[in-house]
Amino acid sequence: MNILFLSTENPYPPDHGHHLRTYNVMRCLAARHNLYFVGFATAPDAVAERELAQFCMDVKIFLQPAAGRWNWRFYLALGMNLFSPLPFSVKKYFRKDVAKYISHVVEKNKIDLVHVDMLHLGIYHPYFKNFPNLLVNHNVESLALLRTAKIFRNPLAKAYLFLQYQKLQVFEKKTLPLFDVNVVVSGHDQAVLQRRVPSGRYEIIPNGVDVDYFVPGEKTTKAKEIIWVGGMKDMDNRDAVDYSLKRIWPFIIEQVPDVKITFVGKAPTKRLRKAAGRSANVSFTGYVADVRPFVDKALVFIAPLRSGGGTKLKVLNAMAMAKAVVTTTIGAEGIHAKNEEHFFVADDCKMFADHVIHLLSNPGRAVEVGKKARQFVEEHYDWRTIGELMERICQRVYASTVNMQTLV
Repeated sequence: MNILFLSTENPYPPDHGHHLRTYNVMRCLAARHNLYFVGFATAPDAVAERELAQFCMDVKIFLQPAAGRWNWRFYLALGMNLFSPLPFSVKKYFRKDVAKYISHVVEKNKIDLVHVDMLHLGIYHPYFKNFPNLLVNHNVESLALLRTAKIFRNPLAKAYLFLQYQKLQVFEKKTLPLFDVNVVVSGHDQAVLQRRVPSGRYEIIPNGVDVDYFVPGEKTTKAKEIIWVGGMKDMDNRDAVDYSLKRIWPFIIEQVPDVKITFVGKAPTKRLRKAAGRSANVSFTGYVADVRPFVDKALVFIAPLRSGGGTKLKVLNAMAMAKAVVTTTIGAEGIHAKNEEHFFVADDCKMFADHVIHLLSNPGRAVEVGKKARQFVEEHYDWRTIGELMERICQRVYASTVNMQTLV
C-alpha cells in the first residue's frame, strides 16, 4: 500500500515516548509499504530528514512558528485563541499550505491509506476523507489536559486550561467518529473514549519497547542510586520532578542518608537546580543521547507522574532493562503488570517513598522484581509484535473501506 503518514512531530531521534512509538511504527510499516511522511518541527534538522528518508518514499517537514513558551508571540496566540472554537493545541497545527500539500500527496501518489498520528491532526480530515484512514491516539488528549489543569495552582492558568479542556472535548467528540478506526494504546484509554465518544470505532495496539536496545547491563548494580529519565520541558515531567523533590525525596534521604538520585533529561527545573546546588546526593545531567548507561547503574527507577495520559514508555524501557520501577497509577496506566511483582505503584507520597526505601535496603528484592519486569516486557511489549498488530489493522481498514466503496 501507499500510506500517507501524518505526525505532529518529527520523530527522529526516537528519544522519548511520542517519538519512540511513531518512529518504530513507521519502521514496521515501511518494511512492507510505501510511506509518505508529513510532520512538523520547530527547527530544520537535515540529519533527521535523511534518517527518515532511508525508509520513507518522501519526507516533508513543516516548520512551526518560532514562538517559544516564554515568547510574547506565544502569549498573544494563547490570548487570541479565546475567540476560537478550536483548542489551541489543534488550531496551531492547521495551515493552508499543509492542507494543500496533503491534497497534493494523496492525488499524486495514489494513496491507499492515511495514518494520522495524534488527535490534533484530525483537523485535516476533510482533505483525505474519501480515503481509508485511521487515527492513533497516544493518549486521551482531553483527559491528559484535565489532569494537567488540576495540578496548576495559578487560578488564571487553571481557568485557561479548563477552557481548553472543554474545547478539546468538543473537538474529540466531533473528530473521532470521522475515522474508520481509532487506535488506542490501552484498555483504559479505550474505556474512557467509548464513554465520551461512543460512536467512535476503537482498536487497542499497546506501546512497545525495543527489547534488543533496552537490555539489562552485564553487571547488576547494587548501589543505592535512584534514577529519573525524562525531558523537563514537558509540563507533566516537570511536575513529576518537582513533586518528587518536594514531597518524596525528604522521606527517602532521611531513612537512607547515603542514597543518590540522578535526573536525566533536558531543561532541569529551577527546584532541581537548587536541590543539586545544596546537596551532593542530588544531580542532573541535562539531555543525553543514550540514557541506558545512567539507568543501568541505578538500582531503582522512579516515575512519580501526576498528570498526562497514555502508556509511559519510560516505564516500559526501564522494565526492559530489568530495573525495579516505582511509579504512580498514572505512570502505570495501560501497562498490565502486577503491582509489587513487576513494579510498584503508589499515589501517596509517603507510600511511594516507602517502596523506594524498601528496594534500596533490599537490593536482592530489587533485582528479583527487575528480572520479572524484563520477562514481562519481552512477552507483551516487543515492538516486533506491536508492528504486526499495526500492520493487520492497516490491512483491515483498507480492505473494509475498499469493499464498502465497491458495494456502493
